[in-house]
Amino acid sequence: MSDELPIPERFLAIDVGVLAELEDNDSALELVQMYDDETKAVLKQLETYTTLAEGAQMQTAWTSIWAFLHKLKGSSLSIGLSGVAEFIESLRSCDTSTLPEWYPRVFEQLKYAVETSVHNIMKSLQ
Repeated sequence: MSDELPIPERFLAIDVGVLAELEDNDSALELVQMYDDETKAVLKQLETYTTLAEGAQMQTAWTSIWAFLHKLKGSSLSIGLSGVAEFIESLRSCDTSTLPEWYPRVFEQLKYAVETSVHNIMKSLQ
């Protein structure tokens, strides 16, 4: 089995300065937990698009996906998950006409980035 990350390491980058501005680690942990809870709901919504059929209304689907991604990007930046935000931004120029071909893989990569980053930031705060 390969030790290679399923995504570039830069997409796991964390800006610890964002949470360092809070009064204490408990406040930071609470904020990260709120992010984690909100993100699980957003990821559930994004997962529904992994089963798009060829010929489905791609532009409509992408508009909905991008709205969820944009929300996730903003909340990621608010707790210092700069790598997750960069990953989301890198999707802006993807070819939406082939969405069913690449989106399921990208969704799994995004999910991995979010879950790993949340785990890493929580570990560093405890």
